[in-house]
Amino acid sequence: MGIGFLFTFILWTVLILFVDVQAAGPNHSKVGFATFNTWFHHLTAVNMTLYTVTDWLGLVPIAVCLFFGCLGLCQLIKRRSLFKVDADILLLGGYYILVVFGYLFFEMVPINYRPILIDGFLEASYPSSTTLLVLSVMPTLVFQINRRCAHPMAKRIAMLLTIMFSAFMCALPEKIDKKRRQKAE
Repeated sequence: MGIGFLFTFILWTVLILFVDVQAAGPNHSKVGFATFNTWFHHLTAVNMTLYTVTDWLGLVPIAVCLFFGCLGLCQLIKRRSLFKVDADILLLGGYYILVVFGYLFFEMVPINYRPILIDGFLEASYPSSTTLLVLSVMPTLVFQINRRCAHPMAKRIAMLLTIMFSAFMCALPEKIDKKRRQKAE
């Protein structure tokens, strides 16, 4: 399933680079699927409050990474050997390093741009670094809670909260900002 998602991501990325690419963004930036992206932007407008909230909530996956990094460090100090640190924590650390490299790569190599300037600057929108972090880190939190927590209700609550958080951060479309649209007209 993971290979399927990776293939889909690569295919979608190639399509964004070549299908309906137009200078439709701010400062005439080139945007893939320009017709759809422009239509959707006009449909939803911009909700900077939601943008700011999700931007700050992007720190949650970073906190999760730091927590498990600290857990691994505590195990290393207490057990005095890297080989005595739980194998799943070591794998998680390696995985998080790969996620950080992916995050940094897509911050430096933007594939598609936002339809608006953020604080006067052109900003990448695809792939979303926030979405990358959330969908890469939050499932590992559920896995670790399922592995380390004995209480079934705590497991269910953690899973529900993680799913709700991930959906809010990644799948929730921007709300239509009617006031801004009315002012613009």
